[in-house]
Amino acid sequence: GDFNLRDAWGRYRFENGVYLQAGQQKVDFTSEQLVEDQYQLFAETSFVDAYFSAGFTQGIRVGYEGETFHVVGNVYDGSNTRNVDWTSPSEGDFAIGGRFDWLFNGQWVFDDHTSWRGSEFSGKLGGALHWQTAGETGFTTATESTDAFMYTIDVALEGDGWNALAAFVADFVDADGGDDELNNFGFLIQGGIFVTDNTELAARLDLLFRDDDGGFEEEDQYFL
Repeated sequence: GDFNLRDAWGRYRFENGVYLQAGQQKVDFTSEQLVEDQYQLFAETSFVDAYFSAGFTQGIRVGYEGETFHVVGNVYDGSNTRNVDWTSPSEGDFAIGGRFDWLFNGQWVFDDHTSWRGSEFSGKLGGALHWQTAGETGFTTATESTDAFMYTIDVALEGDGWNALAAFVADFVDADGGDDELNNFGFLIQGGIFVTDNTELAARLDLLFRDDDGGFEEEDQYFL
């Protein structure tokens, strides 16, 4: 029941489709995370998205929204730093990232996952990169620097009463001073179809593969 700040940002949009935004906002990384909760196909995002999502951050975003391409670049203080002070040990020293989306057919209808009967076919291909480093500032309690690199590629389709989303996500974490290099990756496939005008059936498959050296009790997990 505590008050918790979520989005707090300002944006200036230029006439040519370019915009500049600053504040606390979602990191432009996984496609699924960029769809608001109430417009998801299920009650929650996937396990794969929960594991790899970069969440909220504070920083600056520069983007361009055209008829067929959306491109954005970010400079910020690390992934999952919502409402975290800039002097917190959990902050990244520095992070950069970016995302692109190419609309290869139809319209920009991907702010939700459901596609009602009668909708035209739309499809987009997207991808994103994220890199951050931590452990070099005087505020951290870490004894060594850690670099993290994440990347993803996804495709989303919406048609006449049906929808589909497929994504691949991976990360690479490198901690100096030891053999602490970890590589994890995951796959997501989900879709829905209306069997009547108001009844939609949906299914989702999550595949999560974690590095054997990560100390996890179960490295590979599957969710259906």
